[in-house]
Amino acid sequence: MLFALLALALQTAPAPAQPTPAPVVEPAPEDETEFFALFDTDKDGVIGKAEFDAMSVKIDAEAAKEDPSQKGQAASGLATAFALMDQNKDGKITREEFRAVVKAGQ
Repeated sequence: MLFALLALALQTAPAPAQPTPAPVVEPAPEDETEFFALFDTDKDGVIGKAEFDAMSVKIDAEAAKEDPSQKGQAASGLATAFALMDQNKDGKITREEFRAVVKAGQ
């Protein structure tokens, strides 16, 4: 489950410029539910930076167990993902921000 959510979060990492725009992708409701269930640890409906960072450390540790050469890679990718998803830069990710980023294919 952690790796599936990591992959989902890393979908938001910036991609190299493409000659054609990426297709619009509607986020699957189960992806959003799973993402928030994992990261929104205080269950207040938003993912704060501290919550996100704490889960990023856990995900990074799991990835490093599988492949020690990957230590730090997941955390780095997730930091980028947080910055992209926190569109209004208020230190929180709302469900609307999550949907907008996934839908835009960022």
